[in-house]
Amino acid sequence: MKNENAKHMPGPWRSHLNPKGHYNIIDDSDNCPCIAQTLSGVNEEANARLLTAAPELLAALEEVRDMLESSSPTEKRKEDIHFLVVAALMKAKGE
Repeated sequence: MKNENAKHMPGPWRSHLNPKGHYNIIDDSDNCPCIAQTLSGVNEEANARLLTAAPELLAALEEVRDMLESSSPTEKRKEDIHFLVVAALMKAKGE
């Protein structure tokens, strides 16, 4: 799900291992240049996964917020949001 009003690159994002052994985070939708880069040398692959999941995590949190503010979400809506949350978490964790 894309947030067209976002003030960030909407995603999806992906990571690419560069020749220096760091990960470049790239917006997969627009052939854009690097959004971010891991440089710590520690847990870079895990950090890259978390960064690439950021658009999905944001979208899932917005959906959860909207559901919680709703007076009576349907079971189908709860299931759809649960799926978004699980998918975003799995991407962030590399599962």
